[in-house]
Amino acid sequence: MRDYVFFEFLFGNYIEYITYALLICMLLFLLSNRKIKNIMDPFHFFYAFTYGTGYAIILILYVHGYVDIYYFSYLLLSGSVFFIMFYCSSSSTVKYKNSLFNRLSISVMEQESFLIKFLSIVYLVLFVFYLSQISVAMFFTSRFEANRGLGIIVRLMDALRVILAGWYFYYYLRSHKKRYFIYAIFISIVGALISGAKFAFLEQIYVLCVVGFITTRKTFRFNLKSLFLILIIAILFLIFSLYFISKLSVMIGYTSSQYIPGAPVAIELLLLRILANGDAYYLSLTEHVIDKIIIEHPWLQLLSNTFGNSVMAKIFNIDFSNLDVGRQIWLYWYPNDPVMRGPTNHFDLAGYTYFGYIGGIIFSAVIGYVIGIINSWKLKCDNSSALIVAFVSALYCRSLPIIYNPSVGIAYMIDIYAILFVSLVLITLFKGAKKNAYRHSNRNL
Repeated sequence: MRDYVFFEFLFGNYIEYITYALLICMLLFLLSNRKIKNIMDPFHFFYAFTYGTGYAIILILYVHGYVDIYYFSYLLLSGSVFFIMFYCSSSSTVKYKNSLFNRLSISVMEQESFLIKFLSIVYLVLFVFYLSQISVAMFFTSRFEANRGLGIIVRLMDALRVILAGWYFYYYLRSHKKRYFIYAIFISIVGALISGAKFAFLEQIYVLCVVGFITTRKTFRFNLKSLFLILIIAILFLIFSLYFISKLSVMIGYTSSQYIPGAPVAIELLLLRILANGDAYYLSLTEHVIDKIIIEHPWLQLLSNTFGNSVMAKIFNIDFSNLDVGRQIWLYWYPNDPVMRGPTNHFDLAGYTYFGYIGGIIFSAVIGYVIGIINSWKLKCDNSSALIVAFVSALYCRSLPIIYNPSVGIAYMIDIYAILFVSLVLITLFKGAKKNAYRHSNRNL
């Protein structure tokens, strides 16, 4: 089903869709919050909101006969297995003193002061180098174009911005010194601007929320004060979103509503953006498009974002960009579109196209298990040092995109591990790792 056909169908049944979306989002939120324990956690955005609105699209298409029971049963099973594995692994009582993450963290913990200064200097040097390589006009016109050829620099800065912002915010919460808060906010704003991704700003807010939760174990309570604060934040965020959407609508020539007659263009575009959470479903499940997707090298495709599509293409002589599941789905409907775009490659659809029905369910279980384990670390490291809190928070926030796109999520997680590993190597070479660092290995993660 092409996108405009789907939009006409959905806006003709909008009350039914809104009902499904509200019920599913609320159900996923209530179930997952028992293990998340924080209503401001990014998991709720990635899972309860995004998949709630996405699963509502699957349900309404199934009810109206556009999706086969075969696909519906697979998505129901894979989603259930994902959540069960996440729920169970979040409750794990295993101590991770022998895990790679724990060993690396403890090994560098004795040099915490040196490490944060070093990483801050690295970030500052990368920032100055980045500014020297771009055009100011291009930066404000299109940051994606401005970042062309600087991918590795931007990627490293993306990983460092969440680590350093969380680290300095931890220091602020412990010492209440305003300079640490200023450092955290400065890195968040600058890093998000350089990233070019719209979600970068929200990601920085989320990593600060996670650090705050780990450090203080405080979360919002449902009272008039907290509800009023949430309402104010939601209104400000809505106004901010509508403002930029209205500017975007003028730039792309979308000046009048097409599906909601008389409604402001910004409102319609915002609704279409929410519906984009399920674009992979209505574009691939209808007319059996998903079974026409061919992935010959699933493991290489999963690692394509880790090493970069261009590097992988040179090594294996394969065009991984156009072989992405979302890209293939888009090319099925619009084969002559030269613009590199397509729906997001969600974990359930990726599992199905990579490994089939049964293999896809196992793949969903693994994804749920991995996120649950990292969530358990988040819940257990409240008595840990700033270094461990910062890296766990960064790893947690950067792991959640694995739900949206497994290849991207894996790359983000490897970036955090890589920085931790390189930090150990540098400390060993220049400062000397202390032999008694492992005396702290009884700390829980």
